[in-house]
Parts: sequence; structure tokens; C-alpha cells
Amino acid sequence: MKLVTSLQMRECDRRTIAGEDLPAPTPSLVLMERAGVGIHAALQQHFDFLAQRAILVFCGPGNNGGDGLVVARRLRLQGHRPHVFLLGPMEKLSADARHQVERCDEAGVRRQRVADPDALSAAVAAALRMSGGRPPLLVDALLGTGTRGAPRGLIGDAVELIRALRDERDAEVLAVDLPTGVDADSGAIAGAAVEADLTVTMAYLKVGFLRYPARAHLGRVRIVDIGIPPRVAEEVGLPLNLMTAEEAFLLRPQRSPDAHKSQVGRLLVIGGSPGLTGAASLAARAAVRSGSGLVTVALPEALNIALEAKLTEVMTLPLPDAGRGWLGPEAAETILARASTTDVWALGPGIGRAEETQRLVRRLVGQLPGPAVVDADGLFALARGQWQRAADAPPLVLTPHPGEMARLCGCAVSDVTAQPIDTAAGFARQRGCVLLLKGAPTIIADPAGEIWLNPTGNPGLATGGSGDLLTGVIAAFLGQGLRPLDAARLGAFLHGWAADRVAAESGMAGLAPSDLLGALPRALRDVGNSTALPATHWTSAADFLAP
Repeated sequence: MKLVTSLQMRECDRRTIAGEDLPAPTPSLVLMERAGVGIHAALQQHFDFLAQRAILVFCGPGNNGGDGLVVARRLRLQGHRPHVFLLGPMEKLSADARHQVERCDEAGVRRQRVADPDALSAAVAAALRMSGGRPPLLVDALLGTGTRGAPRGLIGDAVELIRALRDERDAEVLAVDLPTGVDADSGAIAGAAVEADLTVTMAYLKVGFLRYPARAHLGRVRIVDIGIPPRVAEEVGLPLNLMTAEEAFLLRPQRSPDAHKSQVGRLLVIGGSPGLTGAASLAARAAVRSGSGLVTVALPEALNIALEAKLTEVMTLPLPDAGRGWLGPEAAETILARASTTDVWALGPGIGRAEETQRLVRRLVGQLPGPAVVDADGLFALARGQWQRAADAPPLVLTPHPGEMARLCGCAVSDVTAQPIDTAAGFARQRGCVLLLKGAPTIIADPAGEIWLNPTGNPGLATGGSGDLLTGVIAAFLGQGLRPLDAARLGAFLHGWAADRVAAESGMAGLAPSDLLGALPRALRDVGNSTALPATHWTSAADFLAP
């Protein structure tokens, strides 16, 4: 499922309307009609008792308002009596919106042009007095995806009125394309913004929908196909993708009936230091729960007995540590000797930050021959010195949170959080790695410019050890034959999905990483069984499901 910026959406519209390199142009009024028809259909499916409630359609002067006018006309032709409020003078309406006003007049739609907040409040109050006792339905068609900053003037007054009706009259709200006040690209909200129960967006999800605080304002989301030709999307170039259950289904590892443990992933987790053995343990156990055939934890010899007491299904490989309890260069020979019997490596969980350990990490990154995931203190080591992957080795998978990403880039955390997609994509391209930047949403980028955003997960994951679990999940999928980008995006999806399952059963507060271990196999099972897929906040063009 593609995600677009507002600029990309405008370019898709422009090329479609102009007919560039297409058999014929598509008039903008045709696109507007398709949008209105789709919005009207979603409205009918989502909201009940339309004949018994006031339907108020708030239309701005642009094409977003034109879409709202099409919805009002379709409702009137169906026998309902919507009230349309046109904000601002007629001369400021777009050409297409003026055309839709004329068609609404022909259909007998009640409309009022309002020029000041007092007139708007009075008109809305009069419309509500004429309605039944059920909560009103409000259609927000005020501003489209191209607007920035806080809604101003009469549009801002309308936003406040919609918010008040929602609070005081239990009004339900449908947002056309996006809730007014939400930035389509950044997800930011500069001032007041509409909170919708249903957002019906055109052609593609907008990238800002995946970020907070915007995501909390959307309600359910439905996409309307307005007929943007695939060729247009290819020429514009849409590198952003949403990870969905359907994508996870396509990526799920397959196991042959006669498979044995050495064929489904031999994983070596390299980590552990005093006080941090739990990280390596969690990563290893998560790998087992995600399908790894043989999992071994390579750790300082002085800590081996303690870790063996924690693990049952996982083997250990004690490494020479000169009795210090943390790893140094002397461990490299033992680790590299396991290359012929290891399919994938997980480097960093609980490994510590000693200078000798950092040098070991950087050496291993350059010499490990197979796919590898680097996380936690492994990322600290990469940020503190020069490292280079062998030319013939598969790309590393790096899994930083924003603080670790800032350290890797040599920038401020605020720079990462302000531009997370650009930061992840740029680093992946420059360093030739797959970069998984944790967050809401998690972003996965590869060196070729492919970018995926993952919507699963919840604040219950904001606890120590969650990232170690993710490292084990991704490593397990690498060991089962997935390419690095696919292992990272499937790992992120299932890790978040498992957290969502646990939170639904027992709540987010107190969610421990170990709680997710039992949910991982169930999440994998569900991915292979479409009837078991949970309801999702995001929808296809054909469906919408409850959040």
C-alpha cells in the first residue's frame, strides 16, 4: 500500500488531469465526482440513522470543499436533507467548486454562504433546531492536503465549532481527505484540528497519517480509488510503502514437511556483559519463538553459568574474556571459527561499551560473512569508530532508536525526530545497510531507496528489552532465508502485532518483553491464516475495518 506526500499527490493529480503520456486526459471534475461518490459510499457504510439526524457539510473554498459538495448532492438525491455551509465569498471558490455549487442548487441542496463566525454559529444552530434528537453528522470539507499551519480566520472558527459540537452534542465527524488542521506530510498539528471518526482519503494514504499526533485524529481510515493510472504513479515515483497484514502474509517463512533444524536457521547471538545478560537471553528466546532452528548465545566465559540457568532451548558458547566478564579482541577467533556452522548473526544485545568490546564489534562487522543484525551497544560501537562491511557480504540490518540514530549520524535527536524518513533513507543509502529506525511508526529503509513504514505496536513497547526481542525476531527471519529488507519489515510488523495482541488482552501498562514471547508464534500463525487477521486501523481500497 503506497504512501504519498502532498507534493506527490498533487503531481499525480496534475499528470492525470493533463493526460501526460496517457491515452487521454481525465478532467478534474471527473476526479472530483469519483472522490465524492467514494466518500458518500463510505459515509453510508460507516454511519447509521442518516434519515434521523442533521447532516452538516462544512465546505472551504478549494477543491476539498468541492468534494464535500458532491457528497451533499449525492445525499440529497438519496432523499436526505444535508445543510451545506460555504465559508467565504463565492468569488474565492475554485472553478470546480463553483461548478459543484451549481449542481447542488439544481438538486435542491440547502446551502448557506457565511462570511463571519457569528453568521456561521447562527446558521448551524438553526440547522440543528430543525433536526431530530440524534447526534448530528458533520462533514469536514474545509481544507485539503496542501495546507500548512494552524487554520486561520473563518476556517479556524469552523474547526472550533466542529470540535464544540463533537464535545457538546456527541456529533460524529467525517473528514474529507484529512482532518482540517492536520499536516499531511509531518503529522503535526500547529493549532486546533478536527478529530474525525472516519477519514476518507483520495487515492493513497498520506505519509503524515502514520505519525502522531495526526494519527490520533483520523478515526477509521478509508481510501477511495479516484482512477490515478498506475503509469502515473510509476513516473512520479512513490518510494514510501505501508507494511500491512497482506504484505506479511506474502513474506512469511515457509517450512518444507521434511525440514530439520539445520535448514531453518542457525543463529549466533553475540552479547552479554555484567548486568546485561538478560538482553542476550531475550534476543535468543525471541529467535526460537520466531522459527530459528538452532540458537546459540556467544558470551563472556565468566557469565556463562548465569546465562545457562536462564535458557533451556538455547545453547551457549563461552568466549575467552580474561576473567573480566566482557568481550575483547581475543574472542574474535572463536566467533569467526563458527562461520561455517552459522547462518546469521545478532550482534550487540547487552554486549557493553568497553573500549575493547567496541573494537571487537567493528572488526566482526567487517569480517562476519553472513547476514547480521546489529543493535544496542553494537550500534554504540559503530558510532564510535570507523567500520566497513565486506563488499561481498549481505547488507547489515541496523535497528537504532532515535537516540542511537542521532549518535550514528552525528546529529541531534531532534534532527532525527523532525525528519525520520529522510534520516533513515539517507543513512541506508550512504552506508549500504538496511536501517530500521524505531518509533511510531517504525521506518525501514534499504540502500536502493525502498522505504516501508510499519503501523503496528503500541506504547507498551516503551520498556527495556523490547528492542532485544526485535533483534531476535529479525535474525530468525534472516536465518530462514528472507532478504535483509524483508526480514526487517516482517520482524517489525510481527513484533508490533504481538505487542498489540498482548495489550488487547492485558493492557499496555506493565507489558514486559517476556510477555511477547508466547504471542510471537500466534502472530506468525495468524499471518498465514487470513480469517485470523485482526482488525486494523488501515484499509485497502475495497475494505475498511475497525481500528
